[in-house]
Amino acid sequence: MTHRGIWWMLTALFCWFTVLPVSGQQDAISVNIALLAGKDVAQQASAARQLGQSKDPKAIGPLIALAQDKKANAQARVAAVGALGQFADAKATEALKAALQDADPYVRLVACWPLMRVKGAAPVDLFIPLVGDPNADVRALAIDALIQSRDPRTVAVFLANLKDPEPKTRIAMITALAPFKDPATVAPLTEAVKDTDPTVRLAAIRVVGPFKAPESLETLLAAVKDPDPAVRQTALDAVAGYTDPRRVTVTLEALGDEEVKVRAAAARNLGAFKAPQTLDALLARLKDPEPTVRQSALGALRNFKEPRILDAVLPLAKDPEATVRAALYDTLAQLPDPRGLEACGKALADTEFSVRNAATRALGVLKDPQSIDLLLKMLRDENEQVRISAAIAVRNYKGPRVMDELLQVQDPNDTVRATIIDTLAAYQDARVTDALLAALKDLEWRPRASALRGLTPLKEPRALNRAFELLADPVLQVRNAALGTLLPFNDPRTVAAVRPLLKDADPGVRASATRALGNFKDPLAWDDLVGMLKDSEWSARNNAIWSLNQYKDAKVVAVLLPLFTDANPDIRANAIRTVAPHKTPEAWQPIAERLKDSETRVRVAALWGLRQYDDPRVAETALGMLADKDEAVRREAIGALRERKSQEAVKPLIALLADPVPGVVNYAADSLQYITGQRFGKDAAKWTAWVEKK
Repeated sequence: MTHRGIWWMLTALFCWFTVLPVSGQQDAISVNIALLAGKDVAQQASAARQLGQSKDPKAIGPLIALAQDKKANAQARVAAVGALGQFADAKATEALKAALQDADPYVRLVACWPLMRVKGAAPVDLFIPLVGDPNADVRALAIDALIQSRDPRTVAVFLANLKDPEPKTRIAMITALAPFKDPATVAPLTEAVKDTDPTVRLAAIRVVGPFKAPESLETLLAAVKDPDPAVRQTALDAVAGYTDPRRVTVTLEALGDEEVKVRAAAARNLGAFKAPQTLDALLARLKDPEPTVRQSALGALRNFKEPRILDAVLPLAKDPEATVRAALYDTLAQLPDPRGLEACGKALADTEFSVRNAATRALGVLKDPQSIDLLLKMLRDENEQVRISAAIAVRNYKGPRVMDELLQVQDPNDTVRATIIDTLAAYQDARVTDALLAALKDLEWRPRASALRGLTPLKEPRALNRAFELLADPVLQVRNAALGTLLPFNDPRTVAAVRPLLKDADPGVRASATRALGNFKDPLAWDDLVGMLKDSEWSARNNAIWSLNQYKDAKVVAVLLPLFTDANPDIRANAIRTVAPHKTPEAWQPIAERLKDSETRVRVAALWGLRQYDDPRVAETALGMLADKDEAVRREAIGALRERKSQEAVKPLIALLADPVPGVVNYAADSLQYITGQRFGKDAAKWTAWVEKK
């Protein structure tokens, strides 16, 4: 059951009682407050529920009293805590925090849910202790809250609880570590690959695999022979990311696994290795009794170009499984050969549309002039997906004959019509332009949007008025496309037409309109763009930053400084990068404060921002950032010290020659040479001796 489900279950269990027939809302509140002090649990719970729904401030005190009454029935306390969760009030919030210490697990559980909505560091501090709660549901909800916080402090908490007795909790901890991509988690995650529970082992492999850490390889290689087939399959995918030759050995062995999915994964991964011994093994799997494996083997063979592959795969044109036959033609698309072309041509008559579709795509890739007639015929296939593929395939056969045929097609399917319009847009022909203009009045939105996109580079004057009309189209994709069509004209009417779209219900349209206004730099739009900095859609705020920057006016600094604390890290970083080049004194400290940001990209942006200033504090600040946990920040700090030829940086840069990241080591060594003029490469001992001698 989800946590929201738990909450509603508790509400239904304790708070379903009949509403008392009291006249007048205020009278009802007074009566319900009185009932809280009663002894009837059912009435207490019902009264608490109604008071929570009323959100009347007078109810807060009595609800807190009931929630904190240790002698009250647990059901009544649960209802009181649930009601307090409805209030956006500091006292109610404090009472909810106190309820996290309640002896009853349901009280703690119900208190968690509203506290998860509270922003800031305090909730993180509250939920960290609850990860060790004796109740599994409370632990799970606390973990969810910490995951949502993305607070770096939670990494240590998750690591400390990887041995939780509940497998689902261990899985939650492992999964929570993934977004941090912290090298410090590799060792404990690798250990978790040996967990007694297969679902935990599976989760650990999925998280530790992308690190491609050398210290994990032995454990992952062993996991390829795990008793659980899902673990074996996932381990195969993990070891495929390494360059160690043993990955080939274990993958070849896995081709004989009893589990179909494992064999299929092994075949799929062998295609990327291109080792000499893999080709024969893949050709042998073309005769596997399971179609999934045959299909994977065909996919892997696309990475090989040896002539003998063709002889081995052509018999699969008669495979009983359509998925295998379709995979065959995707493979033949990578093997230019007359026999392959002939096979693709014959497959256009296959009874299965997926096979015809794959063969159509293949003929488009192979670009054989003899295939034009076949592809033009497929424009009238009974299946719309095949017709779409044919309309795309003929883009590789551009010519008058193809254009004439496309202009004649009147397809009943709107997606097919839109695809044909996209294909026709590549032709510089008056008839095509007329067709695109006509499509602007299509009853379906896809052709209208495609026609607008096709007309955009043409700057066709006849499209201008219709594009203005389509700014009010009910479909957001059309409104967006209309915006794109209008921009190249630089028509003065565009600003007035676009400004209302800043209030569009769709966030994508608001974002596009915001970006569009930046191209005009109209003074009348400045205040509108400043207003968009508060839009709920992050991409609209981001585009507002870009658009305001187009004015090249220093007053952008004052309006962007508040975005340094925006909830979205991309917004914070972009705001810093826009403000910093103005080098205003008032921006220095706000930029410097973001050096402590939890997100790497923001710290990098902040350090870059300070580098724009001609200020002696930059070198001092950069020295402090050389110890940052993220290599991108350390590299940015090295760059700051390098460009200033800071002599104080020599010893710290020598220390960085022991950095675990090769790129950082190389940059530090190169910067030492640039700053000092000495050439000791990456030899820390020689650099140290030189410094001491100097």
